[in-house]
Parts: sequence; structure tokens; C-alpha cells
Amino acid sequence: MALLWYAATTLSVLAAIHRLLQFHAVHSFFVSCASRTDTRHQTTFKSSERHLIPDKTVPASEAPGSIIFEFEKDGDGLLVQVPVRSWWRTVTARHRTQAMCREVELISGDWAIRGFYASTPVRGPPEKPNLWYDIQVMYGPAARLCQLRRSGSERAWQLDHMILSVVQDAAVYFKLCSTPVWLRLVYAAANVISPLAADALTRRLLWIQIRTMFFCHDTWEYRGRCTIFRIIWPFFNEPEWVRRFELWSEEYMSTQFLRFNYWLGYKFLGMKPEYPGYKMNTSRN
Repeated sequence: MALLWYAATTLSVLAAIHRLLQFHAVHSFFVSCASRTDTRHQTTFKSSERHLIPDKTVPASEAPGSIIFEFEKDGDGLLVQVPVRSWWRTVTARHRTQAMCREVELISGDWAIRGFYASTPVRGPPEKPNLWYDIQVMYGPAARLCQLRRSGSERAWQLDHMILSVVQDAAVYFKLCSTPVWLRLVYAAANVISPLAADALTRRLLWIQIRTMFFCHDTWEYRGRCTIFRIIWPFFNEPEWVRRFELWSEEYMSTQFLRFNYWLGYKFLGMKPEYPGYKMNTSRN
């Protein structure tokens, strides 16, 4: 009990200090500040950061490569290009509303979409509310150029644009006035001691930032299910209530996991679920 009280007190003190230091005049007294990149007019992103979950079966030496994301300026689509010997996938997630569901058109390459496999140009299965969905390059690193086009509502591709923007600005996060001073100092020390440690910290904080966005944009990442009753019913003869419980546990675990990351990012790490400077300007807005 004493340990929990100590942890809660420490977090409260850090939060209070962070709120004070968020004032630019106070914050800049200790360290200089930078600004996020204005990407409202940027339509092309080149990312080698695997902010989405990498396939652990792919050797690290084969996976790196710049994935190209190109937004249609006056349309509703996002073109994804995966070069040869690179690999890409989305997280397994689902949406509760049709507004965040996207359609996908496979243009070239080898793709796998939740049990659907294609190596020729074809329209892939669309996302549907409350169904788990993910897309990935099939067979590991791409043997040839893989291209697809995702389309959907403005809210859906604005989320994609904001995520790619925070990936691009991953290192800038540690130079912002909104980032806690103690975290900026930890990053600076890690950079001096080991660039690999600084890179690992950057990826971890980026990971939390993206989940903070997921939580407020109807994107619920799969985090497993509770199968405790499979000890009694290990095969397919389980009663209906067991199946309902497992489906409920999927939603509960996903919601609470993202809620915790949102709370952590928003309350203690100076993160927001969206940034006006990352929203793409189009003919619609």
C-alpha cells in the first residue's frame, strides 16, 4: 500500500511540475524550444520508422527501407509504396463506426488482408465496423514493388496524415516546450551515452503518441483476449457464454490499453490526440 501511495504521489508531483514548465517563459529558462513541423501542405512522406508493429520473423538486416506514403491532394486516397526488400504492415485494429472504415485497392505486389491473399491488381475486402482488420506485405520483405491505395472519409485519412507527421517529427518531440523537462534531459543524456538508447526511447514515446491518437479517433488496437475458460473447454464445444465472454474481453482489453496510453501521453508526456498543424489542407476544408 505504501508503494502505491509513493508512486501516486510521485506522479502527481511530476504532473504539477510539468504543468508549470509548460509555460513557454518558464520552460525556455531551462532549455530552448522547437516547434512541430507544419505539414498541412505536405502530401508525400518517406518513412523508414516502423512505428507499426514489425514482423519478428523478418531479419532486421532485411526490413529497413523507406516506405512512401502519398496523399491525393483533392481526393480521399492514400497511396502506399513498399520498395523491394522492405516490409510494412498495419496494426490489427477495428472501428466502432463506419466513418473510420476504409476501402483498399491492391495495385501491385503480394498482399495479405486477414485471410485474403492477392498477387494481382484487385479490390481488397473493405474494413467493416467491429471486425478486426490488418494489411501486410505477404511473405516477409517485398520481392517486388508493392503498392496499394486506401480510401475513406476525411476523418480517416486525416488520422493517417497526423500519424505520419508525428513519425516524421519523432525526434522533434524532445525539443518541444510541451515535453517534460526531465524527459528532455533523459533523452539528451541517452544521446550522449548511447545513440541506440536514444533511438529506443524515441520509438517508445512515438508508440505512446500514436496510441493516444488511436484512442480519440475510433481505432481500437487488438491486445488479445481472455481464454481462461478454455482450460475446461479446450476445443470447440464451449457454451455460448464463453464465446461472448471472450469477445467482450477483446473489446475490454483494447479499450483499457488505449485508455491507459492516452492518459499517460496526455497527462504526463505533453501529448495531444491531434495537432492542427498536422491536418492536411484540401479543397474540402
